[in-house]
Order: sequence, then structure tokens, then C-alpha cells
Amino acid sequence: MVSVVMKRLGRRNLFSLFLYVFLFLFFVTLHADQLSVHISIFNFRLNNLLALILGVVFFCFFKTGVLEFKKEIAVGVIAFLFVSALSSFFSIYGYRTRFYLCFAGFTVLFYFLLPYLMMMFFDEKKLLKVYWLSFCVVGLYACGQLVLSMAGINDPAMRQRMMFFGRPNALAYEPSYYALYMAPYTFFINSMAIVGGQKDKKTDVSKIIWANIFFIVSTSTGVLYAYMVFAVITFLLMSSHVRQFSLKNTKRFLAFLAICLAGILFGSIFMEDFFAASFFKFFIAGTQHHSFFERWHGIIDSWNIFLENPFFGVGLGGIAPYTAKMLGHNISVVDIKKFEPMNVTMELFASLGIVGVLSCLALFIMYYKSYKRARENPCVDKYEKNVVFSLFVSTLVMLVVLQFNAGLFRTYIWVHIAITWAYMNKINKKATLQSASECID
Repeated sequence: MVSVVMKRLGRRNLFSLFLYVFLFLFFVTLHADQLSVHISIFNFRLNNLLALILGVVFFCFFKTGVLEFKKEIAVGVIAFLFVSALSSFFSIYGYRTRFYLCFAGFTVLFYFLLPYLMMMFFDEKKLLKVYWLSFCVVGLYACGQLVLSMAGINDPAMRQRMMFFGRPNALAYEPSYYALYMAPYTFFINSMAIVGGQKDKKTDVSKIIWANIFFIVSTSTGVLYAYMVFAVITFLLMSSHVRQFSLKNTKRFLAFLAICLAGILFGSIFMEDFFAASFFKFFIAGTQHHSFFERWHGIIDSWNIFLENPFFGVGLGGIAPYTAKMLGHNISVVDIKKFEPMNVTMELFASLGIVGVLSCLALFIMYYKSYKRARENPCVDKYEKNVVFSLFVSTLVMLVVLQFNAGLFRTYIWVHIAITWAYMNKINKKATLQSASECID
């Protein structure tokens, strides 16, 4: 029976199916911080192994796919890694910095280059579907954690409780990391709902509801902040492309704002204790909250390190030992992990200095230009332009939400940027190759 199925599918189709299934496993475990083994100063995750296998398979069987990588992006990435290597010479803890440098190279190769090339080489719509499907599976798992906790059954992977239920985090370290992971999917769906999504309205509504539930169940304070950021970014981008959006889009945006405000008002009145302990936590406690206090001091310490090492910083992974030493601790004895930076922007400044920041800024400018080309290309149809718009919005929201956490090499951040960037370039390239008569006004 199996042999008959294999013959019907064909070796090529069977291999393609296997690759998409493996790719789905890669995507669905991106957030899984808890599926890891601690080796020296590094947590080797299951997803790292999957990335390695996927990369070896792709680079062995699809060598021509490497040609799809744009030269200017390659130059930008190489410049970033070169600056990272240069900064390592200014670290006071060489072993740790060299380890982080190796992981930076691994991240760029398998979590940026690989997803980018796969998007360029394979069917972009199928790959994007597999990518979004992985978020749905993780989101359903998080919802299951919440429901089970309310029934008194605690998932071992769920590490925090609040009131009479647990705080879902799927397989991430904690709810805030889960929220960060889920943000791109939720706000891509929300953006598509505003600018124009699928033709099936029933499917659209259910998708929007579930996408937001997946994000909200984290009960992270960053949730409320993320919705505010999304509203501001969407308004600014729609204003800059005012001719490309109709009155209907504006009405949808205003409806979105009304729903959000109604939800906040309802929660504030009828779920006061719950909202106070979750979404409003920072807004109520303010600077007195221990988490805010830790983050603020982490920002100050990182800024002081940057002022002392403005050009090349102290190297990747060099902030924690430098902070510990600056505060008078013996770095060979004290647990330096508690001195890790608490804000990714400050981490970038203190780790790589001005030169490193400029290299990242150059990459972002290239990313923005890809977005702008795809949005302004008259040969790209309206639906694809809306997808590009929503992908760009989801990336910006994700990067702003990232400011609540540290971690330049959160793998799902790099994967999302790579996939969206490649999608923009591929759509633009396809449209440009069409004849002028096939262009859509």
C-alpha cells in the first residue's frame, strides 16, 4: 500500500512533502525554549538541531537556491558579522564573547539566510501558509494550557500562575516571550482585516478572533502596549499611502480602534482584578513594579557601558560580565546571567557600539526599500500589496514589542524578518518580469 502511494506521488513530490512537513516542525518549535539541553554557557535547543538538518538538506539538494540571495543583503549581513567579530576584541570575557559570536553566525546562517532562500526558491504562498499554520498550532496549545489550568490541571511547561489559573506560555520560557513570538501572526491578521483580506468573510472573522485570542491568553503587559503600537504604526503607514486605501479601509481601522477601546473598558469595569494583575500591571504600579525597576537599571547600566565603549562596544555577550565587574563583582564567582541587558536596543548599543548600530540600520533601510518597491510597483496586484503592507506592519510591531525583552538572537525574530523580506523581493521580482500589458492598475 505504501509503495503504491509513493509511486503515485512520485519521488519528487514525496520529497517536497517531506520538506514541507519538516519545515512545519522547524517553524512550530521556534518558540520552544524549554526543549533544550544546557551545554556550557549555551542552551542547545531542539529547534537548533532541526535548523541544522533543514539547512544541510536544502544546501545539498538546492544549491542553485543560493543564487537567489541579493548581493546587497549579503554585504549587509557580512558587515554585521564582521563588526560583531571586531567588537569581540574589546570584551573582558573572551570565551563567552567568542561563543556568542559563533551563535550569531549560526543564527544568521540558519535563521536568516536559510528561511530567506527557501522563500525565494519554493512556492511563496505555500510556505507562508505553513508558517502561519505553525502559529495556530502553538496558539491552540497555549489556549489548552489555560483551559486545563482552570480545571486544576497544570501543564509542566507552564511556569507562572495568576489568581485561579495559569499564565500560558506554550513551550517558551515565560508569557512575555510567548507574546513576542505570537505578535507577528496576530498583527498580520489584524492588518489584513483592515486593508483587505480573503474573500470568505466567515473564515476571515474566525481567523481574526482566534489570532487575537492566541495573543491575549499570554496575559502579558506587553499585549496592551502592542495593540497601541499597532494602531499608531497602521495609522502612520496608511496616512503615508493614503491614495492606496479607500474610505472602507479607514472605517475598518476605526472599527478596530472602537473594538479595542470597548474591550479595555469592559475589562476595566467587569474584570478589574484580572486586568490589574495582568494587562494593567505596569500602568498601575508604574516605576514601583520590580520588573520595571530591573529593566530600568539594566538600561542605565547598558547605556553607561556604551558611553565607555562608544565605537565597537564590548562584544556580543560581553555586557553581563562588564556590568558585573563595573558593579564590583568577581565575574569568575558571581552568576553573571542576572546582569544580562534588559532592552534589546541598549544591548545593541553596548555590545556593538555605533559601528554595529549603523550596520543594523543599513540592513533595516534595505528592508524598508524592499517594502517600498513592492508597495509602489504598479505591476503588483492590490491583494499582494496588502500582504506586503501587513507583513511590514507585523515586523515593526514585533520589533517594538521586542524592546520589553533582551536578546538580539531570538531566532523567531530573524526568521520572520527573513521570510517577510524574501516575500517582498520575490513578489516585486515576479511583477517586474511581467509585460506592461499584464500589469494591474
